Amino acid sequence: MTNEQVKQAFMRGESGRSTNLVSTGEVLLSYGWWEVARWVNGSIILRNGPAYSMTTATKHRSGVLGVRAIAITPSHVGHINV
Repeated sequence: MTNEQVKQAFMRGESGRSTNLVSTGEVLLSYGWWEVARWVNGSIILRNGPAYSMTTATKHRSGVLGVRAIAITPSHVGHINV
């Protein structure tokens, strides 16, 4: 799958995997450990705060639709503060 296909699968609540992006259906992960977004109570919550890497910031986060988390999560922390 491409990154775009993985992001689309995540937004449908489905699993998918590309080289550096993974959707479990509930969580979208960059590099297999850094949460980009997650489903919470039927809504997609986007990570708020700095990205782990330039690729994550520009390629893995773009195009994912949802609501930004209220709490900021530091870039070195894997799980989103929701």
